[in-house]
Amino acid sequence: MEVVPGVTYTIRVVEVTLLPGARRDLTPRELQINYVLEGEMTRRAGDQVLTYEPSSVLKLPIGGTPFTASNESTTPMRLLVVDLVPASASAPPR
Repeated sequence: MEVVPGVTYTIRVVEVTLLPGARRDLTPRELQINYVLEGEMTRRAGDQVLTYEPSSVLKLPIGGTPFTASNESTTPMRLLVVDLVPASASAPPR
């Protein structure tokens, strides 16, 4: 999904902290951007494993491949989850 001219959107921003060893299974419901603030995020989607450092930006399409975000380091990892929700969508806050 791309931003459509003339459509009103709501931006929802949540800061997430994953402690060492923690993980979250995710499937984006809205256009989503993840921005790593601190630490390292490991993203596993199928056989693909990628690591993101601070200042990394991930653009995740709606209904994209489910993935697991985890912190495999020894320090906390913080990231911003930014959802862009069309005003007509009735997505509940997370």
